Amino acid sequence: METRASNPCQMDVQIRQVLRCYPAEALIPSGCFLVGILLLPVQLYVGIGLLIAGVASGVRVIGMWRSLFWEFDLCPGVVLDGEVGLIAVWTDLTTGRDRYDYPAVRVLKTPLHRAVGRVLKRGTRLATVASYTGSPLERRWRNFHPIPLHCGTRDTRAIANARSRIPDEAWEELAYAVRLLPRPFRPGLYLVDDLEDEAEQNLGPRAASWVRPRGPRPPKLTGTEKVRQFVFRTGVVFLLLVALAIGGGLFFAWMQNRPRAVPPVAQPGGPQLPGAHQPPAAGAQVPPPREQPRPRFSPLGRRTARQTPAAEGANSENAAPNAGPDGGGFIASSPRQPGPRGVPPGMTARTSARQPAKTPSRRANRAESPPAMTEKRLARGTTAPQTFGSTSVENRRTAFRPSRDGETEDEKQTTNASASQPRSSWKVGQRVEVLWGSHWFPAEVLQLLPHGRAKIHYVGWDSMWDEVVPASRIRLPQPDKSASSAPR
Repeated sequence: METRASNPCQMDVQIRQVLRCYPAEALIPSGCFLVGILLLPVQLYVGIGLLIAGVASGVRVIGMWRSLFWEFDLCPGVVLDGEVGLIAVWTDLTTGRDRYDYPAVRVLKTPLHRAVGRVLKRGTRLATVASYTGSPLERRWRNFHPIPLHCGTRDTRAIANARSRIPDEAWEELAYAVRLLPRPFRPGLYLVDDLEDEAEQNLGPRAASWVRPRGPRPPKLTGTEKVRQFVFRTGVVFLLLVALAIGGGLFFAWMQNRPRAVPPVAQPGGPQLPGAHQPPAAGAQVPPPREQPRPRFSPLGRRTARQTPAAEGANSENAAPNAGPDGGGFIASSPRQPGPRGVPPGMTARTSARQPAKTPSRRANRAESPPAMTEKRLARGTTAPQTFGSTSVENRRTAFRPSRDGETEDEKQTTNASASQPRSSWKVGQRVEVLWGSHWFPAEVLQLLPHGRAKIHYVGWDSMWDEVVPASRIRLPQPDKSASSAPR
C-alpha cells in the first residue's frame, strides 16, 4: 500500500551539510572505498568488489537523503534546550484507516549546534521533515523520526519558505502538547491523549483550566482485547507457516514421483519418427559394449592405453605385422596429425599385447626398462648402479635376458644362434635384428661399445628410440622372419 505525505517538504538537500551533522552516514561508503584501494595490489577482484560496494552504498545514501527532504512530511518543532539540541516535534500519527486522530509529540536530541553554528534560544520555532515507521494497514503509525531542515541545507530562504507552509493549527497543537509534557524533558514519544489523562489524574479539578476538551477519542483496548488480538495474529502466522510447509512437501514429492520424459521408439514397419531410437533388425548382430581403456606406463616410459582382454588375445596371435619395440600393437593415426597424449607427432601410440599366462611369464624375469648405462660410464669402465633385486652386474644383465620358459623350439634355436654369434663380429652400419620383449625388430648398428654392447637405431623409428643393447639381444637378419617390420 503506497502512502504519501499530506504536506511534503520539497526542498533540495546539501550532502555536505548532512555529513557535517551526521558524519556516520559516510562511514560505510568511505570505509569500503579505502579498503578496496588498499587491497587492489594484493587481491584485485576483492578490491574491485569493495570499490563497487563503496560506490553503491554512497549512491544509496545520497538517494535516501534526497528522497527524505523532497517527499516526506513537514512537521512543526520547537527548541526545548539549545545547549544539548533538545527539541519537540508534533505530528498526527493517523494512517487514515479510521476517523480518529492520533496526535503525538516526539522529544529528541539533534546536532543543531553543528548545523547552525550557535546555540538557539528556548522556544525557537523549527521546521522539520519526518519519516514514519510502522504498517499502513494499522490505525496509526508506530513512531516517527523528525530531522531539522538546518541539518539538510544552509539556505535560510528555503528553510523560511518551508516553515511558512506549516499551518497555524499545527503550531498551536505543538504548543499545547509541550505544556502537557512532564518535567524535566526526556526524549521519547508521547501521545497527547495519554498526556491529557495523566494531567487529569494528577491535577484533578485544576486541570480543567488549561486542559482543553477534545472531540471523540479512539476506543482504548482492554486486556482481554489485547490478548484476543495477539492470539489472532499469532494464529494467522502459524497457519501461513503450516500451509507453506505442506506446499513445500507436496512440491518435493511431486518432483520425486513425476513421470520422466522417454524418447519415442519407432515401431517396426511404422513411420520414422525424428530423433526416435531405432531398434536393431531381426537377426542383426549387436556389438558388445566397449570397455573403457585404463592408462598405464609402457617399458619405454610413454603413457599408453591398456587394451581389453579380447584385444590382447588378438594381438598376441597377430603381433608380428603390427609389433613395436616392446611387443605391443599399434593404434593407427595419421603421421601428419598429433597423436595421443604422450606421443610426439608422427609417431603412433603403443598398446600392450601380453601372452596368455600358460607358463611363468617372461616379463616377471626382467625389469620394465633397461639399466641406466650411459656412454660416459662405459668409457670410464664403470658399471651402472645396482637395481632392486640384483646383487651383481652379471645378475642385472641376466635379468634382462628373455626366459627360456614357455619358448618354442624356433625361438630357442634363434636365441642360441644369437648367443653363439661373436660379439666382435658386428660392424658400424650393419643391419641386424634386436630382441625386444618376444619379437625381433630390424635395426642398424650405430656404434660399438665396450663390454660387448652396441648402440643401435631401429629402422623406421625416430632417433629418440636409439639405445644401447647387449650382444645377447642382437642377431643377424633372418630371411623367414618377414613379418617383424615396424610401420613408420
